[in-house]
Amino acid sequence: MLDNLRNQDSSPFNKDEEDENNAEDSDQVAIAKKTWSFDGKILGLKSQQLFILLLMLLLAVCLLGTMLLLVTGKIVPTFF
Repeated sequence: MLDNLRNQDSSPFNKDEEDENNAEDSDQVAIAKKTWSFDGKILGLKSQQLFILLLMLLLAVCLLGTMLLLVTGKIVPTFF
């Protein structure tokens, strides 16, 4: 963006080039809005799919935490 700043200042004004640049800029803005727009979906998942995914993540974190506590001896199961 700032690479040609000096060249832009010294170049003569040309309306055709400006129109082409504006058209390219508007295309880039439209693409940026499309890629960054939030339409209510996270990771492209439906709400039910996201719920199941987060539930599985919660279960994995709880299981790993319990296993870590058992291995380090912070908790001792009563049935051993």
